[in-house]
Amino acid sequence: MKNKAFSLRIGVMILASSLVPALRADVQPKDGTRHGSPNRETQDPLPLKVQLAFDHLKTSTRLESAHVGDAGTLSENLKQLREILALGKSEPLLERLYEEGSLAGKLYAIIGLQLLEDTELSLALIEDADQFAEKDLETLEGCILHKRKVGAILDDIRRGYYKDDFASAE
Repeated sequence: MKNKAFSLRIGVMILASSLVPALRADVQPKDGTRHGSPNRETQDPLPLKVQLAFDHLKTSTRLESAHVGDAGTLSENLKQLREILALGKSEPLLERLYEEGSLAGKLYAIIGLQLLEDTELSLALIEDADQFAEKDLETLEGCILHKRKVGAILDDIRRGYYKDDFASAE
């Protein structure tokens, strides 16, 4: 009886292991790219932590200062941006964040490029983002929540406010 149960368990494990590749194939995008590709042309997958950081910022709904909350803890959004910046050669991923991201995600992409000293590209994206100048965006400065016009936020970004705030935060 013990032998039969053991054989059954082994059979189930073999069957399950043969299904995993088939299941993974079903969750891949239909356009031929792989999840986590920083550049659709390279097909190089991102490290999981970087992919999670990208996804977090891509769907972010507000722009946060470096320190938030009553205790002034480091913003989760800044932590995620730093994860992307630590990748090295993160410009293509930041460009993708600008293209695919929420409005807040687009602004994080611009600030990330400023932190990388990619002035030309960040200025070009700021110009492009001017199309959203009249939209409202939620911001969190410390523990104070605001609704601000994107145009005013872009002025702060142009002046380097967020770049300086993020660069000096520990």
